[in-house]
Amino acid sequence: MKSKLSLFNELHLTTKEEVLFELDEYSNSLREEDGYSIQKINSLKLFIKKFSDEINRRSLPELNKWWNYHYMITGNGAELRMCYCSSIEYRYDGEDVEEESEGESFTLINLSADYMDSQSFFKKYDIEFSKVEDLIRAGRIQYVVYKSGKWLISDLQDRPSSCFVPVFISLPSTDDLNHLAMMFPFLDNCLFLDIHPVDTNESFVVTLRYKKGVNNTIYMDKDEVGEFLLSLYKTTGVTVHAYSDMLYKPFPKKEDIANNNEIDTVIKYDHKGNRAGVHFGCIIVTKGVHKGRIGFYDDEDYNRCIVYFGDPYLTNNYYRIPRSYLSNQISSEELFNRLEWLYKRNFDAVGHERHYEYLLELFFCYSIFNQRFIDAVYKSPVGDSPMVFISHATEDLSLAEMIAIDLKDSGYEFFLDAYSINMGKSIPRKISEGLEKSCALIILVSDAYNKSVFCNDEWEAFYLKYSREKPDSILPIMIGDAQPPALLGAKKYERFTGHNYRKILDAMLVSLHEITLIKERTPRQGKRSIKN
Repeated sequence: MKSKLSLFNELHLTTKEEVLFELDEYSNSLREEDGYSIQKINSLKLFIKKFSDEINRRSLPELNKWWNYHYMITGNGAELRMCYCSSIEYRYDGEDVEEESEGESFTLINLSADYMDSQSFFKKYDIEFSKVEDLIRAGRIQYVVYKSGKWLISDLQDRPSSCFVPVFISLPSTDDLNHLAMMFPFLDNCLFLDIHPVDTNESFVVTLRYKKGVNNTIYMDKDEVGEFLLSLYKTTGVTVHAYSDMLYKPFPKKEDIANNNEIDTVIKYDHKGNRAGVHFGCIIVTKGVHKGRIGFYDDEDYNRCIVYFGDPYLTNNYYRIPRSYLSNQISSEELFNRLEWLYKRNFDAVGHERHYEYLLELFFCYSIFNQRFIDAVYKSPVGDSPMVFISHATEDLSLAEMIAIDLKDSGYEFFLDAYSINMGKSIPRKISEGLEKSCALIILVSDAYNKSVFCNDEWEAFYLKYSREKPDSILPIMIGDAQPPALLGAKKYERFTGHNYRKILDAMLVSLHEITLIKERTPRQGKRSIKN
C-alpha cells in the first residue's frame, strides 16, 4: 500500500523540471484553446516562455517531506511559490487528492505582465478605439492599472469581450481601502469579493468575503457596478482576475497527515452529486485550460486521462488531462451552456481542424442531451422510485425542465405538468394524484409564481395535507429577488441567481436523499430503490 507521502510526490510538482514540463504543456495546448484570440495566445506563449526562462535561471531544489511548487498565471502576471502541505485527504483508492491545505509558503518568483497604453492596445487588436473607462464599467476588460492619470492595459488582456466577464477581486489592507470603505461601507474588513452578472448583464450579484469568515451578498444594477469597478481599479493594491483566465496549481484541506500516513480507507460520496471516482465515459472538465468542455474519458497515460471531445470513434484528436480536472457529474445547466457556446462559437472558429473538433463536440453534447431527455420523459420507472413534484410558473419552465432531467438522472421520478399531464386529462385531478404520490415538493418561487393563484394552490394543498406527516418535504428555490410565501418564511431555501445551479442541485439532492431515507425507515412503506 502506498504511503500518502509517496503518492503526494507522484501527484505534485516537486522539481524544477516538473514545473517547466507543466508550463510547456500548457503553452502547447494554447493552439487548441477555445475562446482566446490569436493575439492573446501569442502574448501568453511569449509570457510563459519568459516565466519558464526565469524559473530555469534559478537554482531550485528537489522538494520532499510535504513541500511542493505552486504556480499561478493570470492577466496580471505569474507567481511561483514553494508551499508546505499541512493536511491532505485522498479518494478513489489513493488515485487522486480530494482536499489539501497549505501551511507555510514562500514566494520565489513574481513576474509582472508588460503594460501598454490604450492606443497601442487597440492597435494590437485592430479594433475601433473606445474609452477605457467605458470598457471597465461594462466589465469587458479586466487587466488594467491607473498610473499618473492614465490607464495602462496588460499585454495579456484579450480583446474586449462582448459582455460582462465574472471577476474575483482581492483587496489591500491599507489606508487606500479605508478611503474606499468610506465610499462603500460594505467593504470595511472585506478581504475578497466576486462579481457575477444576472439577468443578461442588467443586474449583478456581489459576494463579499470578510476577515472573520462571514460572507455577505448584495445586488447592484449595471450603473452601480460600473462606478464600483471604476473606483476599485483606481485604488492602489486592488487586484482583479477574470475567473476564466486563472491558471494555477491549487491546494484545498482536511485530515491530519501525521496521524495517518497510509492510505487505508477509500473516501466515498453519498447522494450529494459527487460519486466515488471518475469513471470511463462522458465527463466534463471542471478546471484548467479546457474548463467547461464535455467529452469522453477513454483511457489513461502516465497519470493523465485520455479525453476525446466528441465520439472517440469519430475524432482523432485527444488530450491528456489530470484526473482531478474531470467529473462524470454533468448537470443539465452545464450541458445547455456548452451547447449554446458551441452553437454560437462554431461558425467563427478559426481553421478547419478546430472547426471540425467543435462540430464533433456539438454532435456529442446533443446526443447526451437527447438521451437524457428521452430517459426523463419516456423511460419507465425502475422499481419503486420516489417521485418529486415540481411546482413552477409558466415563465420558469426551462429551469423546471433542467431540474426534472437531473432528478431523473439521479434516480428520482418527477411530476412536471408539461410532461405528466396528457391531452384530454383533467388537470386538477392529475395534479392532485401527483401531489399524493410525491415524497417531496420543489417550488420555484419567482415574482410570476407569487402572483399565480394556481401555483399557490399547488403548494398550499401539499403543505396543508402533509405539514405533519412530511414536515421537511417542501424544498423552496427563490428565483432572482423573489420572496418566499409567508407560510414558508421559516424554511431554509436556496436562491437561484443564474450562475449557481450546480450548488442548488447538490443541496436539493442531499435533502431528497434524507427524505427518501426517512420514508424507507417508515414501517408502512415498502423499500425504495435509490440510485446512488
